[in-house]
Amino acid sequence: MNLTHPLLPDYTGPTEGWFTFLHHKQPVEYSANVIERRDYVLAHKPSSEQRIRGLACQFLSVEHIPAYLATAWQTYDTARQTLDTAERTYATAWQTYDTARQTLDTARQTLDTTWQTYDTARQTYDTAQQTYDTARLSTVLPGTPWAELYDEAKKALRFEVPK
Repeated sequence: MNLTHPLLPDYTGPTEGWFTFLHHKQPVEYSANVIERRDYVLAHKPSSEQRIRGLACQFLSVEHIPAYLATAWQTYDTARQTLDTAERTYATAWQTYDTARQTLDTARQTLDTTWQTYDTARQTYDTAQQTYDTARLSTVLPGTPWAELYDEAKKALRFEVPK
């Protein structure tokens, strides 16, 4: 039964904790799943290195970890958790922004379409106003003020306009 060397066959020890030489340049490091590292070494490292790595990599119980390293790990772990929270908050904010941007794009398209409809309606209105003005002016006799024509029409219809 192998309880100490996770990279060697038949390892039944802890899969999470402190281990020696998981990587070349780091003599002691924490792993949340040492089995993933073992699988990587077996799949990607030369067979001539696998035995040496297997012997070098050992599980370390907490009492064998220097206090400064345990404290540093706690600080790192807290910072990592803070980062994870910040990343989730950022992702949520990005999704909210992206939804708002899409809504804004849709609103801008609606605004553009509505403006084009308004502009066409305004041009139609201007043309109709010009036609109306031309028709209205054609009913006025040259040299006759508008007020006199109104009085004439009122007399012809025989009614009084309320004041």
